[in-house]
Amino acid sequence: MWTAFEDAQRQLGIPELSVARLVRGRGGADDRWHFFGDRDRRYPIASVTKTFTARAVELAGIDFDSRVRDRLPGFRLHDPRATERMTVRDLLCHRSGLPPHTWAWVFATERRRDWIARRLAHLEHIGPHDNAYRYSNIGYAIAGALLPEDWERFLQSKIIRPLGLDHTSFIGPNWHKGSEVAPPHKAGRGVAPFVAHTAHLISPASELMSTAGDLARWLDHWRSPAAANTECTTSQIRMGGPDSKRWYALGWRREKDLLWHTGSCTGYSAIIAMRVGGRDAIAILCNQHGVTQALEKLVRGDPVTAADRPRARPPRPPAGKGRPATGLTGTWTHPGYGTLIIGSEGSVRFHDTPAGSITGKTWRLQPYDIDFKLAIHADQLAIPLEPRLPPIKFRKQD
Repeated sequence: MWTAFEDAQRQLGIPELSVARLVRGRGGADDRWHFFGDRDRRYPIASVTKTFTARAVELAGIDFDSRVRDRLPGFRLHDPRATERMTVRDLLCHRSGLPPHTWAWVFATERRRDWIARRLAHLEHIGPHDNAYRYSNIGYAIAGALLPEDWERFLQSKIIRPLGLDHTSFIGPNWHKGSEVAPPHKAGRGVAPFVAHTAHLISPASELMSTAGDLARWLDHWRSPAAANTECTTSQIRMGGPDSKRWYALGWRREKDLLWHTGSCTGYSAIIAMRVGGRDAIAILCNQHGVTQALEKLVRGDPVTAADRPRARPPRPPAGKGRPATGLTGTWTHPGYGTLIIGSEGSVRFHDTPAGSITGKTWRLQPYDIDFKLAIHADQLAIPLEPRLPPIKFRKQD
C-alpha cells in the first residue's frame, strides 16, 4: 500500500512525510483510514486552509451571491466597478481581479478589517474582477472578515471543536516551537521558520497547522451527510485556458470528479483530495518546500521520479550591510504596502519588522532570501514587489 509513498519520499528528499489514506471496505466492511508516518506530527498546511474558510462562510449562512460592500463597511477596491459588483463567490473562486500582492500583507500587523479599510483600495488590479481566474490570498482575507465573529473564533467554535480536530491550530509567532512540529526544509536542508503574527490578516487563506489524523477527520466531514448539500465543491471558474479541464470551486480545485487543494509555504508542502461522493480520500503533509506538484502526482497515481525533486540553489555570498546607495536611507511609505525604514547601516524594517538588509541598490529580503533591485526617481523609491504590475512606488516621508 505504501510503496509509492516510500519511493516518493526518497526521490523527493523529504525528511518527514505523514499520510492519511482512506481504504474502501470490502464485503460490506466500513471504509477505514490508514496512516503512513506520524499521524500526529504537526505541519503548516498553507492554502489547504482555504477549504476551512470556504466552508466556514457556508456554515455562517452567508449568501455566496451577496455583494461584499453590503456586508463589510468600508470595503473599497482600487477598481470602482469591482467595489460595486464584487460578490462573496468572486472572492472564494479567485475572480477578484487582484494579483497576489504578497508583500503588502506578509509583514503587516494591522487587524484584518483595519487592513482592508486602510490598504485594500490602494492595491492595483491586473484585470476586471469577474472575467478570469487570478489566484490571490487577499480574497480569502476579505471572506474571513465577513464572518459574524473573528475568523479564528468562528473556526474554533463551528469546525475545529465540533469535529474533534484537537491538533489543528492557528499559526502565531512561536508556531515552530514544540517537539511535535516538523521543522521546515528546502531542497533537503533546514531553513529559518517563516515570519508569523497572531491572528494575521491573511490567516483565512493560509495560516492553519494540522496533522494527518485531523485532516482525515476534516475529509470525513466533507464525505458526511452534513456536507451533502454543500456548494463549495461545485465548479465556478476555469483555471487556465479555454481547453483546461481544471476548475476552481469554492476553496477546492476540481477536475471531473476529483477535488483537491494544495498548500505551499516556506519549508512545507501539503495536499488533501477526495472523489466526489467521498469514494476515495487522502491527505499528505511533508516538511519539504516546493513539492506540491509531486504530491498531486501521488494523489493521481502517477510515478514520482528524481526529476520532481527540488534543486538546491547554489550558496550565495552574504548580502552585506552598511552600504546602501545614496538617497536610500530614511522612511518610505506606500498607502497599500505600508512603511519601509532603511537605516544608514543598511538595515531594513518593513511594517516595523526586521526584513533583511540593503547593499547598494539591492534589498535582500529575509528570512525569505529574495533580492529586489531598487530604483530612486526624485522622491520615489520603486520596488518590483508584484511581478504582474509595474514597480511599486514608495514616497519619502519628511
